[in-house]
Amino acid sequence: MSSLMLGAGIALLVVASAAAAAGRLPAYRAYGVLSISQVLTGTAGFIQGNTTAASISAAAAAYTAWEWWSGGGDGDIKRRRRQWSRHFRGVRRTAPAGSQ
Repeated sequence: MSSLMLGAGIALLVVASAAAAAGRLPAYRAYGVLSISQVLTGTAGFIQGNTTAASISAAAAAYTAWEWWSGGGDGDIKRRRRQWSRHFRGVRRTAPAGSQ
């Protein structure tokens, strides 16, 4: 199972890098695919007990996911998040006088 995940992660890494280098894939989408590949690679390292590889892949996945999100990412997710945040406005309230 872990070797299949590792192989899929490395294959995604190669395909996304080649597509981005050839100009067939925008940079932010390439970062999204690279993030998925790093999650697969890190999970395979975790299953195998290789904590160093899992840690490096987790850091790479976090960085590439951040690049994907800030570079264009999924506009629908950002729009829905802003919509939800409008429902939750903080209201300042004081404690009742007899609460002490």
